[in-house]
Amino acid sequence: MKTPALKRYLDSVGRTVHYLNTVVVGLAGVETEICKKPESLDVSWNPTDPKSSSRLARAYVLKSSIVFLAAELSEYVNELLKLPVCDLDIPKDANKAERFWRLADRLGIADTDLVIGPLVIIHWRNRIIHHSSNAQLSNAQKEQFKEATSEIAKKYKNLDPALTLRHFEAGNPTLKDVSSLIAMSINCAKAMDEKLSEPNSYEEFMAWIEALGLAEKYERACRVSANAANPVSSMSNFFVTHCPGMKKFYEKYGAKHA
Repeated sequence: MKTPALKRYLDSVGRTVHYLNTVVVGLAGVETEICKKPESLDVSWNPTDPKSSSRLARAYVLKSSIVFLAAELSEYVNELLKLPVCDLDIPKDANKAERFWRLADRLGIADTDLVIGPLVIIHWRNRIIHHSSNAQLSNAQKEQFKEATSEIAKKYKNLDPALTLRHFEAGNPTLKDVSSLIAMSINCAKAMDEKLSEPNSYEEFMAWIEALGLAEKYERACRVSANAANPVSSMSNFFVTHCPGMKKFYEKYGAKHA
């Protein structure tokens, strides 16, 4: 079952690598002076050193992508933490890295790339946004990342975790770093959704509806469908629109209470 949170995350992040590569290709054209500003483009742009401008812009885009990715990842984590199956006693002042770490542990996410990769994203975002930040992996997490070099290299086109960590410390992400971290975050989100326990009763079904913020809309849809010739069929539009993965649980647990 895919949660609405996963769908939103994949819709938002799924094509980021393509967009990033498109920008990088365009900047390569700027660097080689193949690309020129169209007359119809009403912007002020006349670099004295196109190569330098292109490389600085590329660095900006890579860092911006990390900030965007971290924000989307944290939002996904926050949405999952609302679900009854992810009920955790997390301090209100817990930072984004701790919230992710606790959720990953709760769901039994063990693969190094799926745990450490997202942590690198979150910490890197903090360093980009807050210049005084010393956000950091623990020594144990760094070692875990480096010890998984062979596995990570196979899964992410020869990415070297030790090199990525050096780039993290220096504050200079490469295209390979960012593309690989995007892939790790997507794989992590999919793995988290797969680990979620499905509803096994009417009470659990309703707890999911409540946690998804759909209680009022669900009750309204039930009232409308009550006068329909086929209430279950009438409710289909609600689930197709809001949470397709919950439709089978409505049919199994919720229909007889509607």
